[in-house]
Amino acid sequence: MEENKYKIVYLPLAYKDLIELADYLLDNSVSKRETVNYINGLNKTISTLETFPLRGKSYNSTKKRKAEYRFIIYKAHIIFYVIKNQHVEIRRVLHKKRDFKNFF
Repeated sequence: MEENKYKIVYLPLAYKDLIELADYLLDNSVSKRETVNYINGLNKTISTLETFPLRGKSYNSTKKRKAEYRFIIYKAHIIFYVIKNQHVEIRRVLHKKRDFKNFF
């Protein structure tokens, strides 16, 4: 029996967040190897949503949303996503110390 898999889709802002994260890590004395390992770990965490998209917690926003935002945490980063049909849309990847309420 084949598992019911969801397709992971990175929205442009989430992709930009990942590029900025890699640039930040490289600019702040983290080796290229450590940067690649961190980004790979983050992407591996995101890939778990393919088979278990409800694993993240629901994000209670003060704004009314068309879709329910959910999030998972990888080390120092919070990954915000929305489930739509058979897709998991990665909306943002933000450091957990940021005031992320201003990003939504």
